[in-house]
Amino acid sequence: MAEEQPQVELFVKAESDEAKTGNCPFSQRLFVVLWLKGVTFNVTSLCPGEQLSFLLYGTEAHTDTNKIDKLLEAVLRPPRYPKMATPNPESNTAGLDIFTKFSAYIKNSNRTLNDNLEKGLLKGLKVLNNRLTSPLPEEVDETSAEDEGISQRKFLSGIELTLADCNLLPNLHIVVSFCSGKKMFYASQTSNAELNFRIFRKDKAELIKVASFSFSPPSPSSEQKVSTKC
Repeated sequence: MAEEQPQVELFVKAESDEAKTGNCPFSQRLFVVLWLKGVTFNVTSLCPGEQLSFLLYGTEAHTDTNKIDKLLEAVLRPPRYPKMATPNPESNTAGLDIFTKFSAYIKNSNRTLNDNLEKGLLKGLKVLNNRLTSPLPEEVDETSAEDEGISQRKFLSGIELTLADCNLLPNLHIVVSFCSGKKMFYASQTSNAELNFRIFRKDKAELIKVASFSFSPPSPSSEQKVSTKC
């Protein structure tokens, strides 16, 4: 007997014009996780000013991001759905300070602090880039005397996206999009840092489009719907 398809609905904040889904990283993260899991789900846009974004699984509402990750991993499990927990626990914290540093930089009104805040953000980007380009233990040949060079993996923990990537991607996309659009300092200074992030490889262009969340979602299945409630 076939396993029953779970009823999943993601409620997300809409843009101010109510015509598109908003750029809430929380919503983006859950959208990408559900999309990669391959589960059919509905997306409902909430008008600006409404309650926070949340996930409805069956009849239960969930708002805690960490608990939602654990829930989805527990109920959307192999063999029907892919496992997305990272095999490298340190990947869960990679780059998490970047958005905090970015927010402090763009919200700063004291010009005397700009240089230090800028350097802090740039340092965070370079640390993440080093993390992405440094070989993982499984990529290192301990019997070889040669330098392993740059990692050939695509994402934080290997060749597949994990929850760690889904957690980092929305915030990182906002940073890169904003700074590139504004032609801010690091667009020219860190060509080997932010532009080489493996998460933004061209072969994952569709995922980037999804993660931006100012988007037309990937062609929905006949069972998927997107609606707006006010």
